[in-house]
Amino acid sequence: MTILERGSRNTVTLLDIRLDSDVIILRGSAVEAAGAILKGVLTFCLQDSLAVRGIHLKLVGVERVGHEPATKSRSVKHEKVIYEKDWQFLDFEHDHKKSFVLGPGNYEYPFEQILPGSLPESVEGLDQAYIVYRMKATIERPRFSQDISAKKHLRVVRTLAPGDEALSSTMAVENIWPGKCEYSISIPAKACVFGTSIPLDVGIISLLKGLTIGTVTCALREFHTFSIPEKNTKKQDTRTIQTATYHHGGFQDMEDGTEKWVMHALIELPKSLSKCVQDCEASSIKVRHKLRVSVQLHNPDGHTSELRASLPVQIFISPNHLIGEDNEIHSVLPFDYSLHEVTAVPPVTMTISMIGCGMTSLTNTVHLYHQVQTLLRFCPATIHTKTSPP
Repeated sequence: MTILERGSRNTVTLLDIRLDSDVIILRGSAVEAAGAILKGVLTFCLQDSLAVRGIHLKLVGVERVGHEPATKSRSVKHEKVIYEKDWQFLDFEHDHKKSFVLGPGNYEYPFEQILPGSLPESVEGLDQAYIVYRMKATIERPRFSQDISAKKHLRVVRTLAPGDEALSSTMAVENIWPGKCEYSISIPAKACVFGTSIPLDVGIISLLKGLTIGTVTCALREFHTFSIPEKNTKKQDTRTIQTATYHHGGFQDMEDGTEKWVMHALIELPKSLSKCVQDCEASSIKVRHKLRVSVQLHNPDGHTSELRASLPVQIFISPNHLIGEDNEIHSVLPFDYSLHEVTAVPPVTMTISMIGCGMTSLTNTVHLYHQVQTLLRFCPATIHTKTSPP
């Protein structure tokens, strides 16, 4: 959404920054990603003649990192411009200090810029750091007259490349606890779409007569690393994104005649950036996620053992499940969606037409497709035993 600020609104009935897309999609890491084109039109409508000294458009990317140190010293804050681009739409041959009169009517100034694939992605929703991109259009007025400006928010999303290993790597812990059980804890892929859910599968074969399965507890943890190289400082912290406890599960017969206790669950992810941020490694901000699973095992002698596993999760923003201006997800993916459908960048066809002054028509067509494979990866589990009264 474009926000009009100040100036003579009776004369300028419309000042708008119209982009082919309000979201720039970069596929792959900063090393491998190709650039993307930012393209649009600066348009405004004048009811009467207006004296101007210039018409400008500016794109600025800003990174801010701030944190409280462990000691009682002053807080550390750092802000810098990481990208900047200016467009000048009136090239005056005469003295720029003099004004030029524009007559009534509709005005359009197209612009475009290739943004590098290494551009840091937008990071929004954290209390201590952010990376934001803002555009500002300005109609510069003569001296003693207020300039007229409009602002627009641009989001840069770095999504996974279609061949990224995280899309096809099953995260699993499979092992044997001697004399107690054989177990498997897994999620179908390391990658997970922001705002959806993580499917979890737990399977346990008892090797101890009388062993029963208790509750399964899951906690999704988010790990932050904020660094300011200019000040030689670094801070790490964590927060719990989601917790869930499951009591369901049941036995199924195996081909060899043994019984296996199985549980299937969906761990819902938040749909707001204020509660969860995508995995990223952008400039001075790094975010990672892990899913920690613990299973209670009730032994026949009365004490309780606990099986623990930690699975890495990579949360990414899908090009067809994007976040709105309010930093929340409003779209809904089909229940049976697959990762190959959400990693492809949709071709966008957009038509914009001006109907009179201040009225627009917008059409947006999106199509998606791709393909994914499945692999297995194993990582170690940790086992913890605690004693409880019989």
